[in-house]
Amino acid sequence: MKGVQYITLRNEDESVSVNIRRSGFSIGTKDGKRLLFHKLNESVITELEIRFEKAYMAEWSELAIELKARDEYIEQVSRRGNVPIERVRKTVAGVKGNESMGYKWVSYPYHEERQQFNSLVDELYEKNKDDFESREDVFKLFAEATMVGRLLPVARLIEKTFGKGSFRMIGERSANKPDRAG
Repeated sequence: MKGVQYITLRNEDESVSVNIRRSGFSIGTKDGKRLLFHKLNESVITELEIRFEKAYMAEWSELAIELKARDEYIEQVSRRGNVPIERVRKTVAGVKGNESMGYKWVSYPYHEERQQFNSLVDELYEKNKDDFESREDVFKLFAEATMVGRLLPVARLIEKTFGKGSFRMIGERSANKPDRAG
């Protein structure tokens, strides 16, 4: 993957440790204990997953039954709860179960983090409308940074909008410990 960079190979008591320095939008700390922007990175990836699924998965006949069951469930939840269908679609990733046993829905991951990310994108667009034709253009800036690893355009936009140090603050708030099991 183009956006992944590894650093720090060290030998500790005959075991080797590899720390991730960069992965998509995430930046590993030098001590290898945290990934800055981890939750933001996962939010962008999940949003891209939702878009990919919407654009292409329906074309695969192998998934037709599963997608139909999910779409019917989403419609029922939307009607029953009087919730806009698009809001339910952004939450429900799939449905497990059957009519006799009942259905249980599975959500897309990072729901709260995705809401925060989308609020950030909305705010950046609202405060920089002269620089962007649409909210989608701001999202694309984050998506490109995640896929290619060039964060500078996003960093500049955030610093311009919210002030010096704001990019780092967002990275700290979105930090997580790296997954060593994966």
